[in-house]
Amino acid sequence: MPETISWPGQNLPGIMGVPEEAFLAIESGQKTLEVRLGTNSFSHIKPGTVLEFMTLGTKTMIKVRVLETKKYQTLEDLMVAEDMEKIAPGKSKEEINKMFQKF
Repeated sequence: MPETISWPGQNLPGIMGVPEEAFLAIESGQKTLEVRLGTNSFSHIKPGTVLEFMTLGTKTMIKVRVLETKKYQTLEDLMVAEDMEKIAPGKSKEEINKMFQKF
């Protein structure tokens, strides 16, 4: 079950590795939704939780506070309900769909 996690675009007081491109989009405030499979390892994430994202390459870190979480039954439901630009800025819906299919 896909789950979205949204946060404000600035640093605020979990470590999650993300590619450099995604990290920079989080840091700049362009990427404000994070999508993770709704597994037990993410079930503890609630509004107010502080997450730490780290680039996979340089190991740079940023902290963000979760504003809300949402759960969707299917990937299609998520893609209809959410603004894909907030998930993967600059990517087409087709590119995002391919990215999600890897998981």
